[in-house]
Amino acid sequence: MGNPRIRHRLLNLILVTVTVAISLVLAEMLFRMMLFSKSDVSKFLRKPEYYAKIYNDHATDIYTDEYWKLYYKFGGEYLPPKNPHPLLGWTYEIDHESLVHPDAVNLNGRRAVLLYGDSFSNCSPKSVCFENILNVDPEFSEGHYLLNYGIGGYCVGQISLLLENSKKNYQKPVIIFGFMDRDVERSILTVRIGQKPGFAVRNDSLIITGLPIEPNPEDFFRKNPPKITSYLYRKFVNSKLNIFPTSKRKMNKVIQEIKDVNEKILVNTIRDLRNDGDDFFVLVFQAMYGVEHDWRNMYIREILEKEGVPYIWTKDLVDRDTTYKEYNLRDWELDDGHPTTHFNQLIAAEIKKFVLDSTYREEAVKQNTRIYLIQKGLQNQ
Repeated sequence: MGNPRIRHRLLNLILVTVTVAISLVLAEMLFRMMLFSKSDVSKFLRKPEYYAKIYNDHATDIYTDEYWKLYYKFGGEYLPPKNPHPLLGWTYEIDHESLVHPDAVNLNGRRAVLLYGDSFSNCSPKSVCFENILNVDPEFSEGHYLLNYGIGGYCVGQISLLLENSKKNYQKPVIIFGFMDRDVERSILTVRIGQKPGFAVRNDSLIITGLPIEPNPEDFFRKNPPKITSYLYRKFVNSKLNIFPTSKRKMNKVIQEIKDVNEKILVNTIRDLRNDGDDFFVLVFQAMYGVEHDWRNMYIREILEKEGVPYIWTKDLVDRDTTYKEYNLRDWELDDGHPTTHFNQLIAAEIKKFVLDSTYREEAVKQNTRIYLIQKGLQNQ
């Protein structure tokens, strides 16, 4: 029969456990009712960063699919494209079918210079953009015409796919494979405002995930909801009440995944361009904020150096700029993080030299290597 006292304690323990479990379930149900109601009273709770897995690597936050699914669910400011591209997700002004640039009609026999990238290539509305600088430059525009294929929100993988599928529309173009250093973490996502191709490495091969892209965004988000067991628990974990930092092991695993995926994308793209005999170089926009502990810069430089590819590194242009006597970040970076008109002019001048002067491009390769070796030496000290 057992000891009555032990049996009594065991029953009490079971009762307490069941009571706590039921209380937690009821609390979760009530919290979800508040969270997903249409009432303005609980609007303050509807913030994706309260519940999504987000990794902070000191330089910037690394968002997950969960964040963007909640962004949509909570009625984020920006809506997914109504007619998504089946491969790329969104293309904006670029022709949906052929991927021909709308300004291609202005080539008039000139050689196309195709600039790819994200919103840093496409430019902030607050600044004068590269095509508006170079296409009115008499020396550049005499034989060349820049078509800006920069598309806001793109990851390195989307940029590569757009490049691969659109360059065939032009005869012997000069190709600028542009991207911002923090585009690398976007490559592992399958949604960012709208559905997009994601990328992963399986058995040492690069694969595209998240395809096919649903023609109706509502169907995609309905079929792929965020898989969160407890919103109440996540709210606690993501709050200041949680005194335990993000696991370094988990953080390192995510960063390693980002590194593996983007190295494959970059190396494959560079080698494909070389194999096709394309005239190309790389343009890397380095974010000017939160750079002190940013692993991305040496990681990207190392890949480009190993591949021996000519590249423009935007922060190097800032370091060489003698326009201003004193350093003021806002001379180069707008409050939205994008380059100022002055900074775009510096970058455009460098693009012009790379396009028109092959000797200068060769010298730039040597200069880049010198800077890389100096930075690597400083990092290893």
